Amino acid sequence: MNSSKDYYDSIAQDYSAISAKRKPFLDQVNALIVANSPKRLDYADIGAGDGARSHVIAQGLQARTCTLIDESAELLDKVPSDLKTAIIQGSITELDLDDRFDVVTCLWNVLGHLPDLEQRDEAVRRIARSVRPGGLAFVDVNNRYNIQEYGLENVMRNVEADARMRDGRGWYPIAQSNSETKVYIHGPFELDPILERSGFEIVRRFHVDYLNGELHLEFWKGQVLYMLGKRN
Repeated sequence: MNSSKDYYDSIAQDYSAISAKRKPFLDQVNALIVANSPKRLDYADIGAGDGARSHVIAQGLQARTCTLIDESAELLDKVPSDLKTAIIQGSITELDLDDRFDVVTCLWNVLGHLPDLEQRDEAVRRIARSVRPGGLAFVDVNNRYNIQEYGLENVMRNVEADARMRDGRGWYPIAQSNSETKVYIHGPFELDPILERSGFEIVRRFHVDYLNGELHLEFWKGQVLYMLGKRN
């Protein structure tokens, strides 16, 4: 089974087509970020992939600067040369940015590709350090209690596994274009303490339907998008 980096390197040619299958979800998340952020600012996308989404968000924000960060060189090679962006190749757990940003995004379950809790914790701390005091971050994770997407039977298995504290709970294989890796699917509130101890305040929580992009009040009907404020 591939590491996350090798997995994304291997699917880079098909990444645009894979993204298109989740367009309603991705578009809704993009729109929420733009609607809830100030404009004409410095923006960074951590786990930016091929930069297509980052560019949409940057345009909506009327961003002064846009910085794309990803560990996959193959994906970053897909970023159009005419985009006015800075590009940084590197792991989210090793970020040590000279610049700070007004808005930072880390989207489409990027944190779920880190191999353990310690690395997710470290990644969130580094994301927090990249946000200016008073700035915003947006982070989304897939939700293993999302009945709307995964079905009641699977969610009940997940609830039981969590209650019994089973080893390996939350980890699932994913495969695209004949390449496979494993990904961590969070519980709907599992990330909260990690975010809060890193220096973030949870401003809002959105539940976004993974199929059609609709917003739901109930946590069992969507993936989780966090709007986070950086404490001064």
